[in-house]
Amino acid sequence: MPRTPLLDQGAVEALAARLFGRARATVTAVATPGMETQAYRVTDDRLAGCLRIGAGPGGFRKDAWAHDTFGSVVPVPAVRELGVLPDGAAYCLTDWVDGVTLQDLPAAEARRVTPLVFDAWSRLQTAAIEATTGYGELDPATMTAPYRTPRDRLRSELDSARRWPAHWVEARRPAVTSVLEHVQSLIDCCPDQRAFVHGDWGCNNLLVDDGRVAAVLDWATAGVDDPIRDVAGRFWAFWPAVSACVTALADHADRRLGDLPAYRDRVLCHDLRTGISEITDCHADGDLDFADRCLARCLELIEDHGRVTR
Repeated sequence: MPRTPLLDQGAVEALAARLFGRARATVTAVATPGMETQAYRVTDDRLAGCLRIGAGPGGFRKDAWAHDTFGSVVPVPAVRELGVLPDGAAYCLTDWVDGVTLQDLPAAEARRVTPLVFDAWSRLQTAAIEATTGYGELDPATMTAPYRTPRDRLRSELDSARRWPAHWVEARRPAVTSVLEHVQSLIDCCPDQRAFVHGDWGCNNLLVDDGRVAAVLDWATAGVDDPIRDVAGRFWAFWPAVSACVTALADHADRRLGDLPAYRDRVLCHDLRTGISEITDCHADGDLDFADRCLARCLELIEDHGRVTR
């Protein structure tokens, strides 16, 4: 969901001028549904860049790591400068890449480029995986992730659900119980396979230009996990802003990966995990209406899974 802006226009323009080394640079806001950072196109008579403002530098450091790790196999914009402002907000300046986000394409075009998007995802599996340990979000400085197995990571999501406000849970007890019990029953379906995952694949993190994947953005949640996690994206098919591209990617993944062991169970497990994570964030943000929508979506996924597997 979109977050409250961190800097006003004047502060952004001053930062852009400093980074470009010019008294003045042209700054144009870039916005698309689901963005959690502020983003701007910054230009002068010589250069064009993308300036992003976020709550902390960790995700931007992951972008620099991703360019070094995956830049030879998928298009990851180079990070030119990053830092932290006196008020604590972080900034990152990358090369500008022309293109349209996958979620902003017409539905027919999204379906047409989906095989290329899937191919880009498949190229993330590089020899660099051998330098990593653990499962979950990766610390690029140490190449370690916090969980011993993928099942440990999934159980941590269940632990976060047990901290949901008691009054909210009690009013929705049958639905909450169904979701948590389904995740618990599916955890053992997820293999110990170690693969790189982007963590937020598709939608507003892929730029398409002239029928090709032009850039893969926002590597903040990249890590090591069951690779199905990246293509198990049905959870978001209920949200109009991204429904067309999410459905296209999910359908293509079904065709390409549907014969993998326990594929449907793994997809449901990861989609419910997304739902649990979103509900947790909604409680932190006080957005109880969206928490209810996310819970309802989880129940829809469980029902759909039951129909397909019967």
